[in-house]
Amino acid sequence: MNINPILKRELRVQSRGHGLLVLICGVNAILFMIGVLGCLAAAARTEQSLAADYGVLLDIYGLVAMALFVFMVMICPALTSGSISGERQSKTLELLMATGMSDMSIILGKLAASLYTVAVLLISCIPSIVLPLVYGGVSLLEMLQLVMALMTAALMTQSLGLFAGTLGFSVQRSTALAYIFLVVLLFGTFLPAFMGMPFSVYGRDNWLALLLILNPAVTVLSVVSMQVGGGSFPAELFARLNLDVSEVFLGHYIPAAMIAELFFSLMIIFASVKSLDMARGGFGYLLRKRKKEGIEK
Repeated sequence: MNINPILKRELRVQSRGHGLLVLICGVNAILFMIGVLGCLAAAARTEQSLAADYGVLLDIYGLVAMALFVFMVMICPALTSGSISGERQSKTLELLMATGMSDMSIILGKLAASLYTVAVLLISCIPSIVLPLVYGGVSLLEMLQLVMALMTAALMTQSLGLFAGTLGFSVQRSTALAYIFLVVLLFGTFLPAFMGMPFSVYGRDNWLALLLILNPAVTVLSVVSMQVGGGSFPAELFARLNLDVSEVFLGHYIPAAMIAELFFSLMIIFASVKSLDMARGGFGYLLRKRKKEGIEK
């Protein structure tokens, strides 16, 4: 079985350090603390009222799931933003390109190594997520849906970080650019909807607001709200935005959003490959070469 050499090297480097272990322990400690404190508060409330309220446990589950999502979207861009720019900064990008590997292999190897880190982190966090569910409430299939939504969000945010890494000349600039992309993704997708609200009438769609289907926060919130019995979050959101969206679309919003995010991630990956191809011998390479010659003169 042939394994991508970039992936093999990245995994070897990860195994020598303690960064992944510290990350797993830190995130799990925070999530476990949230779950334990929530369960203790629910137990104290039950002792006072002499009535078990299992809905509180579902609320704790939703809180832990959203906390994990916040941790992931904050961590993922940093995992990939320095993958290419770090090679460029350490003067090893030219050597990497001289190995004869295609640009797609380099990009996919870097991305797969980062996805491995996120997958290990996510699997390690499952006990913290299911801690409030010792009395039931969420099925295994629903847990799998949450994991898929989180991994889709991780793929999208890591792809943005990887694309930023192909554009930046240093790790610091690439990381800053990656988080700018993240802010635009999470908050910029709301702007068309808010800008169109004063001019829209319920029943006349502001289709630019459907850019929210690319927002991973809305997707994960939709999954969590459905599981904890909080109603249809997309329906409430579109109603507040004066959008008359069909029931068929709302009924299939979560799988449609995941497919749209996967397609968008593929577009970003191909853009990263094109950017790296330009770095190999295209316009970006010529700009850096002229800049370097100007500094030497």
